Amino acid sequence: MKRRRRLLAAIPILVVALVADKRSGAIHGAVLLGLCALLFSVAATACDDEMDPAETSSQAAVERLPPNTYVPLVDAYSLNRGTVHYSSWIEQENVVSSFALIAPDPVARYGALYFGILCSEGELSAYLAGIPDVGGGEVDVELRMDLDERHTQSWQGDGVLGLSLGGEPARAMYEKLRGAELLELAIPEIQLGPTSIPIGELSRTPIIDNLDYCGDYHPTERRVVEPDYEPVVDLAGAAGPHLTYESIEETFGSRTILTTTVRLASYTKDETASEVELVLFCSDSGRIGILLEGLPDDTPSGPIAVALTMDDATTTTDDWWFLNQGERVTGDAEGLSLLPALLLADHMSLSIPLLGIDPLEFDLRGMFDTPVQGNIDHCGHYAER
Repeated sequence: MKRRRRLLAAIPILVVALVADKRSGAIHGAVLLGLCALLFSVAATACDDEMDPAETSSQAAVERLPPNTYVPLVDAYSLNRGTVHYSSWIEQENVVSSFALIAPDPVARYGALYFGILCSEGELSAYLAGIPDVGGGEVDVELRMDLDERHTQSWQGDGVLGLSLGGEPARAMYEKLRGAELLELAIPEIQLGPTSIPIGELSRTPIIDNLDYCGDYHPTERRVVEPDYEPVVDLAGAAGPHLTYESIEETFGSRTILTTTVRLASYTKDETASEVELVLFCSDSGRIGILLEGLPDDTPSGPIAVALTMDDATTTTDDWWFLNQGERVTGDAEGLSLLPALLLADHMSLSIPLLGIDPLEFDLRGMFDTPVQGNIDHCGHYAER
């Protein structure tokens, strides 16, 4: 059967899963190159398009497995870098799978908009995160896939967590997304967009079958991905005039703890903040965190407003949790969805009015390219040592 093939715009993008935490509004959130899809498309076009539809793409008429026989993939994670992220894990005996794309938008919080698909407890849902608080009512979202006509859909506001779409509307949209390469969306109410999202990456993620068969898994069997990354240990150095890194292993009794840290100093200084550094770390527990260190000794403990501007995006102000331990003062950004924004931006400006800290300028380029980046990429997923 002849079928005309289009050249697919396969962009080599790295892939994230983002999961909203109702307590803190955190977005946690991994990677897959799309070049192979481009090569496949070119080859298919050159072959006079004479192929069995079941062989042309995942969107063709492929025979579906019998009900409740698909064995889902678990413990699959993308790297902690790039703009495309995915993950799958077991939560209360249920397999949860998440796929998300990060796209720049000047109106989004920290300049980073997240579009995600989630399969949880057998239900598919979609979400938009990183947007200004729209409250708890319905919000119109304008969507356009490839060259189709733009249409408006009502999504549910989830306050600081963003917007969500569930039920049959979410599943119907997912089916359309599986055949698309580009998604354009806008939220007129908050003047966000139109923002272009390379949704074709969805069909190329390793957990795509988990999403396709959401709600139709084998009741007990699972395919577990075993981590094979060996972390870099006892390495420290500088990757630039303002960028340092270290991966240190320490022993406490019978326990050995590995901590990986990347520190970025401001290239502008003032008397009140001459030692301030932005710190990205992977803890031994597998948590990625972002801190401010080197703050004034008289910094009070508690929430303090910090204003950040990424590249040309709108300034975002949030409360960071500051802790004064005498010799060490830190500001913790956990729960503020800052990591994906750092992945997108080249430049960051930081101000803390309460502490009299005027804008400090940070050059973010190279922050995710140090010799210990592998430890950050696989944080929480190291091979047993």
